[in-house]
Amino acid sequence: MSQLAVVVTEFGGLSAISAVARLYVIVPPSITVPPTNQIVDVGNAAMFTVQASGTAPLYQWRFNDANVPGKTNTSLVLPNVGYTNAGGYTVLVTNAAGSVTSCVATLTVVPTLHGFSGIKALGDEGILLSLTGSVRTLFMPYFDLYPVETSTNLADWTRLTTLLRTNTATNTLTYIDRDTTNFDKRFYRTFTNQLPAAIPKPTGPYAVGRLSRLLTDPSRTNRYNIPTNSSFMVTIWHPAKAEAGVFPTDYMEKRLATFIQIPYFVCHSYSNAPFADGLTNCPVIIYSHGAGGYRVENTEKAEEMASHGYVVVSVDHEDCGATVLPGENLVLGLVLSPFTALPSRLRDIQVVMDTLSQLDASDPKLAGRLNLGCVGILGWSRGGGVAGEICRVDDRFKAAVLFAPALYWATNLLRTGVGKPFVCMVESRDPGLYSGWRVDSESLFNKATQDAFWFQIQGALHYTFSQNAWIINNEQPPVGESVPTAATRSAAVTMRACMLSFFNKYLRNEDDHLLDDPSTVYTNVYNFSRK
Repeated sequence: MSQLAVVVTEFGGLSAISAVARLYVIVPPSITVPPTNQIVDVGNAAMFTVQASGTAPLYQWRFNDANVPGKTNTSLVLPNVGYTNAGGYTVLVTNAAGSVTSCVATLTVVPTLHGFSGIKALGDEGILLSLTGSVRTLFMPYFDLYPVETSTNLADWTRLTTLLRTNTATNTLTYIDRDTTNFDKRFYRTFTNQLPAAIPKPTGPYAVGRLSRLLTDPSRTNRYNIPTNSSFMVTIWHPAKAEAGVFPTDYMEKRLATFIQIPYFVCHSYSNAPFADGLTNCPVIIYSHGAGGYRVENTEKAEEMASHGYVVVSVDHEDCGATVLPGENLVLGLVLSPFTALPSRLRDIQVVMDTLSQLDASDPKLAGRLNLGCVGILGWSRGGGVAGEICRVDDRFKAAVLFAPALYWATNLLRTGVGKPFVCMVESRDPGLYSGWRVDSESLFNKATQDAFWFQIQGALHYTFSQNAWIINNEQPPVGESVPTAATRSAAVTMRACMLSFFNKYLRNEDDHLLDDPSTVYTNVYNFSRK
């Protein structure tokens, strides 16, 4: 912009100056970086951007030659795209000197449907089924579930298998149904829905059912800073009967997943599934979560034990991160010191044990199924200290698994020891903000005279003992931690196997001798000690 004025002077020396006139030079618009083609999975977000030069350009995005109302910025964001969003997008850039239209950028929406890609008779060997389906980019680091069901009359269906695809693999899933020679005809079906899973399949012979219950302890009020509240949630995993036509349940409540910024996942258990036929006298395991944790933070380990015939019960303690009470009511847990949290947590576990006695007597699903004479406890971090302490003081508990336990506050436990069988699995190094955790756990082991195990796992950090071994999330762990890797997931597999071996040995009297020296099978085990 320039400013101009005229000065008029007469012979007598008088002069006058005109008003200022401004000269504006307007540069026509020009597109310097055009929008580019996008390929997006259905349900994901798409974004087009443009860069333009020129004087004060205005933008108008267009879809298939029609203006998109209200889309007048340099970026066009389309959340949760569907097939109707596929097509050509342009942007019209204008100013007072003219206008220019970008080249067409095409949005391609990719389906995420699952389905069969082939079926082939193999003679006496059976039927070869091939299954395929795309996956959203968000879930590429994880897994996909493909439940396969079968029928002889297209009316009555049974679960045949559930296939697990590692999403980074590109090969087609295959399964051979070797039972076809017993039928004149055989039909197959699978869900077309994408079923993203963050954790691997349990290894046991049983399907897994999951129940959620609200327990109440009238002796305590103001739980979660709600003056009238005396209740808390528990989740129960159990061996189940597989039913056809049922989706796997959500990994956690959607409100909780949104709160802690974990993507939507399913798990390998089924909500309210019937108990496995003919199975009674199941050993019970109680789980105590870490400080600020959640009752579902170790769903992988709970499902693993349930698939082998155990009943696992996990409670949201008063110092959980958050919990979802009935009515989709998300409430925050309290920030408590371990010394304050200990009596509250011990009371929670006693309430759970009392409730299990009632459920074993009269619950429609659980009555007669529980062996309350064979109860173990599993805990991680602060929950590991709670597991050791309740095992020490309560004769109903026969054995304990301590995952990276925080013990510095459990002074009585450290002074006297557990006094019952326990295994302590420890991270490669102490958590970054703390010191002495490994020394405390070694001290606890040294107090034992028999039936005690202690070892470290290479590649395991403190949060590896929770869902962080499998799920990448946006929480900021303590200094020195990292997001999941092949090493942390391998460590989680080792934990799962050693946990199962330990509880089988001390709750079922079944010894596979893995704990004679697990490093011979799992090479990430080191500094192994036993008594």
